[in-house]
Amino acid sequence: MRAKKEDVVRLRPAAHEEEAIIAKFLRLVGVAVNPFKGGIYILDIEGARYRDAFYLPVKLRSLVGRGVAAYSGGLYLGSIEDRRLKPGLPLARALKPLCSVAAKCVKLTPRGEQLFLYGRTVEGYNIVGWKPGYVIVLAPDGEAIGWGYGDMRRAGDPSRNLILKPLKDLGWYLRRGG
Repeated sequence: MRAKKEDVVRLRPAAHEEEAIIAKFLRLVGVAVNPFKGGIYILDIEGARYRDAFYLPVKLRSLVGRGVAAYSGGLYLGSIEDRRLKPGLPLARALKPLCSVAAKCVKLTPRGEQLFLYGRTVEGYNIVGWKPGYVIVLAPDGEAIGWGYGDMRRAGDPSRNLILKPLKDLGWYLRRGG
């Protein structure tokens, strides 16, 4: 039996609301202009509680909608769930060149990198160039290794007040078996 076109094609162009959710997250990490605008595609899976978002280059966009079975492609941006973007690691790597210009990035010491990749909170001396809020987390060599949230403790040793909570890191894939 031949599949219907709507059964085969799973990727669709992002709706205005979905593009706005991604743009909002990008502004949170310091990227004012959405570099992916117009090329964001959403993977629709009936009954799923989230939707995966991808940036498709122009040449891939032309294939979507022509009966080509497409379940992913291009750059994985993250998943949209509860009107929020949960960013993916490929997005951190794609935005890393903007660290010196606009994006909020935090570099870690070697010990900080180890703690972060184990999914543990990084404190004080292990954080280089701390920033508040959502940040791209960089290894000592400058490689993007994940997403974190910069926060401050209210009490205790002032040198340890700065903390970085891991949101998603390269070690996450190993710990979760993915």
